[in-house]
Amino acid sequence: MIHFTADDLARTQLRPTLGPLSEAVFAIGLLQQRGGRVHHHLRDRLARSRQGARLAAACPPVDDLGPEQLHQVVTGATGGRGAQGERVALGARTLWGAAIAPHWRRISNHLTAEADWRGRVAVRDGVERLLSALHPRATWDGTVLSVEGCPPGELHLGGRGVIVAPSVFLAPRPAAALDPGAGTGTPALVFATPPAAGARLLEPVRATEPAALGALVGQTRAAVLRELVDPCFNNELAVRLGISSASASQHAAVLRQSGLISTRRVRNHVLHSVTPLGRALLGQESDGAVALLV
Repeated sequence: MIHFTADDLARTQLRPTLGPLSEAVFAIGLLQQRGGRVHHHLRDRLARSRQGARLAAACPPVDDLGPEQLHQVVTGATGGRGAQGERVALGARTLWGAAIAPHWRRISNHLTAEADWRGRVAVRDGVERLLSALHPRATWDGTVLSVEGCPPGELHLGGRGVIVAPSVFLAPRPAAALDPGAGTGTPALVFATPPAAGARLLEPVRATEPAALGALVGQTRAAVLRELVDPCFNNELAVRLGISSASASQHAAVLRQSGLISTRRVRNHVLHSVTPLGRALLGQESDGAVALLV
């Protein structure tokens, strides 16, 4: 459970990611999991690298790391990690290069889109609505955020605020807390994105020539796809393109059925955003690594 004060709510920050090392650490934890039909495709994608399964077996269980130790590992701090933390950090760096770096641009785009639509929820409906909707297993009672399935324990923010960020590889854990310790920084709360999307992010995708996009999906749907690089609500999409709301909904439905956009309901509105596959079709992605661990 995470305890919030009014100051903590005012100091809540939303970020797309805590960085490449955090995703690699959570990927080690995912490879160490057993069972769970929903998550096996994502695990299998990671394990296809020559070193993935071996690295996970050689590392101490990531789930055994407490909030302070996890913070030390994820932030790359050189002190305070302990022997277990050092081994996890080394394994995560190796797994990053072997299985994650080639797909990082795609992963980063996905996390950015996830944070973007949640940021819109916070702007429209407040931080408390953001917290209550972080994950289906999360509950918010006005001062305490509880997440079913997380390790037992309590984290008191004490006016430090919190950084909230999504993760592709955290599942099947719904969330994880990172605590730098009292008076030394801002704690973080990482929540899991749907695992099915994560598996698609590790698939090799070839970009289609942008000029051919209109011929492939039609000029209006191509325009819809381009507009949704910046996620927006259906009514806003209609205004941008100068079409009716009903027409925008119809085009969005076709693109969604093709896996090119995703749609989420936010109260009485629907929010559309481009999926990694849609971005690839727009020629905006590369399978080359664009971030390095140092």
